[in-house]
Amino acid sequence: MKNFTQIVISFVFVGLALVACEQDEVLRDIDALAEPTEEDMAAAYLSQTRSLVLFAALKVEHEENKMTGYIIDKYAKLRSVDLHNGITSSMGKANASDAMLRKLHEYSTVVEELPKIELADAYRQARSLSNEDMINTNEDLQSSQLYLAFTRNMEVEHNEACSPGTYSTNHTHRQLLISASGHMEGQNTSLATEGLLYWLRAFEQVGGDQ
Repeated sequence: MKNFTQIVISFVFVGLALVACEQDEVLRDIDALAEPTEEDMAAAYLSQTRSLVLFAALKVEHEENKMTGYIIDKYAKLRSVDLHNGITSSMGKANASDAMLRKLHEYSTVVEELPKIELADAYRQARSLSNEDMINTNEDLQSSQLYLAFTRNMEVEHNEACSPGTYSTNHTHRQLLISASGHMEGQNTSLATEGLLYWLRAFEQVGGDQ
């Protein structure tokens, strides 16, 4: 009887040891998941951006009110654009509305998914672009090639119900010129311009004819 009891106790200890080992493995797996990868951090950064469309490379036919080319959205999707009776009159302005970006997105189709790390890095650079009006108009030409970035506008809200200087978003986005040629022409003077332009042009054959 004594031997039987010792055997049972031994099995209990072995069982407890196995459970403890399994728990340690589970905890190690959780710890591994809790440490975000570079891809996780890039995805989180993009998901928090407030602009649906981050970049656009568009050929604008002003007389025909037509736009073709591609956009890149916050979900890292490269989308081909073919928009007629569109919003060409808005393309040279400093700001873009939610409605304009939604329309660009609506009249586009996904052609490729981009690496989120690559896109997040490009978008961080885009946020450093100056927002000066650098577009001139050449009346002899009726089409423009535009490379743009979009970031959500922030405005200081002075409301007695809120703390002074509280930031809130309105429903517009900064429309940041990277480069324009043709009817509208100009180039951003920021240091990030050349690298962003090279990066965007690399997608032209995939995203749409430019």
